Amino acid sequence: MPGARYAFERNGLATYDVKYKVSSGSDTLLQQGDTAEDYSNVVLVSGAIIHTGDDCDTIELELHYEGKDTSHTDPLYTADITLDIASSQEPIDTHPNFLNFAGTPDTPLNGAKFDPVDGRFLFFQAEDPESPGDLNTYAGVRSYNQPIQVVSQSRIDEAWPDDDEFKLLGKIIDSAYLDEQIPSLSGDRNWLYTGIRIRSIGNVYFETVRTAALSGPRKWVSAIYDPTLSNPP
Repeated sequence: MPGARYAFERNGLATYDVKYKVSSGSDTLLQQGDTAEDYSNVVLVSGAIIHTGDDCDTIELELHYEGKDTSHTDPLYTADITLDIASSQEPIDTHPNFLNFAGTPDTPLNGAKFDPVDGRFLFFQAEDPESPGDLNTYAGVRSYNQPIQVVSQSRIDEAWPDDDEFKLLGKIIDSAYLDEQIPSLSGDRNWLYTGIRIRSIGNVYFETVRTAALSGPRKWVSAIYDPTLSNPP
């Protein structure tokens, strides 16, 4: 029937929708994963049988195919990259400049109070130590906002990720592992592989979304997230 539509997206996902009118007694069998007649790069993922009521001897088939486009996109740029930037609240004593404005247990600054036993930061006192009777600028400050950048990469792969990739989840990775579109970073930040989502397309293609989070200025701690370190039992 007329009206077949082939479309493709930047991440390489190809879709093909087509209609056929066939005999109601046809013994044609359609299975998930069958290749479309017109496009060998897409496979059948869903369909519908429509009884129009106009002709008892025929029915309509609406078929939906998906796959990986190989003819309209440059292989170097088939990954769709999304960057989300938000913020999270982190303990104030993890701030890179904490020692500059709070000092240490032996030499506290700006009214900072520390536990006399273990040196743990407790709070900033309410009164300004430099100006008695005035409110301390740091009074009540226990956290700070840390910008968080998360990158998502969507791509159509032709194989299920291997075990080595799954082992990288929760570990530090190089930005080039995701895609060349992500710029390399200076030595003060790094990326943490935070998640992966896989949608099977007829067990032939796999729409894979990978996510990674950029560290703060203190970097992800290698002793915790280094991918070369074996996982605890």
